[in-house]
Amino acid sequence: MLILDVCPKLITIPDLSSAKDLEVLSARRCKCLLQVPPSIGHLYNLIRLDLGFCEKLKTLPSLKRLTSLESLDLYCCSNINKFPEISSVKIKKLNIGGTAIEEVPPWIGSLCQLQDFYMSFCTRLKSLPNVTQFPEVSTTQLTELWIQDTAIEEVPSSVSCLSALREMHLSGCRKLERISTSICKLKSLKLVDLKDCSRFESFPEISDTMDALEHMDLSGTAIKELSSSIMEHLPNLQLLRLNHCEKLEHLPNGFHNLTSLKYLYLRSCKRLKSLPTALPVNLVRLDAHNCTLLEEVSSVKQLIKQGMLTTGFWSEDYLSISFSNCFSLITNDLWHGILYLAISLKVSPLRLQFNTCFLGSDIPEWFHHECVGSSVSIQLAPYWYDNWESYSSFILCVVVSFDQFYSEERSFISPLEIQCKLHLKTSHGHSLHLFQNLDLYQGEPIPYDKDHIFLWTSMFIREEFSDWETGESRNFSASGYCHVEASFKFELGTPITYEGKLDIKKCGVHVGTETIRGIFLGMNVRDRDELQLSPTAFEKMQGLEFLYVYSCSLKRIDLPDGLQSLQIPPLGKISLPSKFDPRNLVQLNLRDSHVELLWEGVKVPPSIGHLYHLIRLDLAYCERLKTLPSLKRLTSLESLDLTGCLD
Repeated sequence: MLILDVCPKLITIPDLSSAKDLEVLSARRCKCLLQVPPSIGHLYNLIRLDLGFCEKLKTLPSLKRLTSLESLDLYCCSNINKFPEISSVKIKKLNIGGTAIEEVPPWIGSLCQLQDFYMSFCTRLKSLPNVTQFPEVSTTQLTELWIQDTAIEEVPSSVSCLSALREMHLSGCRKLERISTSICKLKSLKLVDLKDCSRFESFPEISDTMDALEHMDLSGTAIKELSSSIMEHLPNLQLLRLNHCEKLEHLPNGFHNLTSLKYLYLRSCKRLKSLPTALPVNLVRLDAHNCTLLEEVSSVKQLIKQGMLTTGFWSEDYLSISFSNCFSLITNDLWHGILYLAISLKVSPLRLQFNTCFLGSDIPEWFHHECVGSSVSIQLAPYWYDNWESYSSFILCVVVSFDQFYSEERSFISPLEIQCKLHLKTSHGHSLHLFQNLDLYQGEPIPYDKDHIFLWTSMFIREEFSDWETGESRNFSASGYCHVEASFKFELGTPITYEGKLDIKKCGVHVGTETIRGIFLGMNVRDRDELQLSPTAFEKMQGLEFLYVYSCSLKRIDLPDGLQSLQIPPLGKISLPSKFDPRNLVQLNLRDSHVELLWEGVKVPPSIGHLYHLIRLDLAYCERLKTLPSLKRLTSLESLDLTGCLD
């Protein structure tokens, strides 16, 4: 092994004719290196040759006899425009990115074990080789193709021969206009990166399902609309970036068919006026920052509501929605979704973590506690923590002013951090505190203009509290913690690139609504008799949407028809009433319960098959369940769990 990396005065590598057993030679970042001796061509045992960033190096000696070579790295050897032939069939990794080549050398076709091929930043490269000229074994080995920042104009149909290809990186190819429709034959392809391909107007029609594709970046392209074939044939797409697609005017109504999509980025799509009428059910990140013409976002209300109904109690999902710098936004539907989230605080522990950002200067009027400035104190209800077993939930809100900030010269800042410090003081004088940071944005810095509202949910876990004076952990469920004053202090972490003035103008805390939209009967009755309910207990609760019941028979109980989520926790003794009309249910969870039949004798609707809105049905480990009615009409059903139903 000979390592000569970062030798700033090295002009030539010494004669190596006597180093016949040398396996590794690296002279990386030797910026004055002008010459590599011909003797290197006789190093029959050389496995790795790394000359990356040798910017003055112009030529290489013959490498034909390097029969053991597996890795050749010439990255950013910017004066090399021709390569000597390589005949080693063992080459697995080849990096010729950042060189001055205008075409790919023909001997590439003989590299039958090539796995990683890197050609990015070859700004003179105008075309790709015909992949069909590669030997068969080569096309089944290559897994990554890097062609960023080149002058290529199209990806040929022969790319379909790369059957093992998992990643295709084409970002910054500003002359690229076309990709062959044969791309759909790449069944192993997981990632396609076309960022800043500014002439690329349309993703090719996909005629066959691409099950492996998970990530697609079309940011900075010239696309005007998404092909319907994307919605039809990409069932496992999880991330879609459409940032700075300035010609994109709308997303298709079938967009919700991307049921696996979790992350959608639409930053600076300045012609986008509306979101589709329905969004993918698993979406957890929606970033529409700086979509200045965006007005209609009615589907966001349903997205929040759906997340609340279908997310598990301890899910790690965090729904994050950003509409910063969306000056035309009509926020009514967004506020309705947030209000729905607020209602759930009185029903059960938060089922979904959430944050959002949009223009505004006022704390919502339905917030019980608000204050001018950056701090607010509230008196918590007695035994406020009892319902939630180990954590408590709040909705927090601040209005931040961005004074004299936005301009073309200073168009971005680093991610904004908001810190919440919670101080609890009890009637016995005990003090507890908890710090919590909200780093609102990751990755690309974000510009702001005018006042913005930042709103998020927060779960404060008991074990994270510590004594104000000693710093020791405390369990505040002990006697004496039922009368608590809570003080919330908000602080901004000012980004180092920000030159204007940041200020928290107002803040607020919401702890739930008194309107009963849900009931959580969380009694622990393992050693007690079954909880008895009056048949008319819910008779007048027509607005009831959530019902979670432990150890309680519902057979003779009248349930409101508007119920959307019904959950019977483990070992619940449950029989469902025959008069209950369940057509509005979105989630039905009877996991590990004692249910035997579903709606025996029900007349309207005649079967569970009329639950057109049902998304999740969980009957796992219902060991007494013997029969199921027809499920043919459950057109919205996405999850059915019958695990452990032995009969």
